[in-house]
Amino acid sequence: MAAVADSARKRYSALEAARNANPPFIESPEWMHLPLAGYPDFSILQPWLDEILQHPAPDEFRARHNFRATINIPGFHVTTWFDIFLTSVLAAFTDIQSRVGNQRLWIGPNNHYFVYERNFWSRDPYFEWFDHG
Repeated sequence: MAAVADSARKRYSALEAARNANPPFIESPEWMHLPLAGYPDFSILQPWLDEILQHPAPDEFRARHNFRATINIPGFHVTTWFDIFLTSVLAAFTDIQSRVGNQRLWIGPNNHYFVYERNFWSRDPYFEWFDHG
């Protein structure tokens, strides 16, 4: 177990270095590794990830694991136009909003951690959201 953790830490460090490179990502074999199935550093969770990857389209497996169907409280969905999770955030927002109508969506213009970049936002929308009555 310790060897897997050490390997994962080393890979994470390499991924972070690649993210901060100029240009980012493209010179990194860690970021360019495909397929995701059978990835050695995620061996503890890999069976679960492999199962998810085997069901890319809506099917019985996805229906059984549809956590969105259980959500009925106000939600604040955050993404960016250039984020890898843009489509899934929009899908979650659209699905839950159409059912319960109490969702809000914030889309930023830059990277994944955009809300905390002061040059784009003069205030923290999360604090405003949690003050929502």
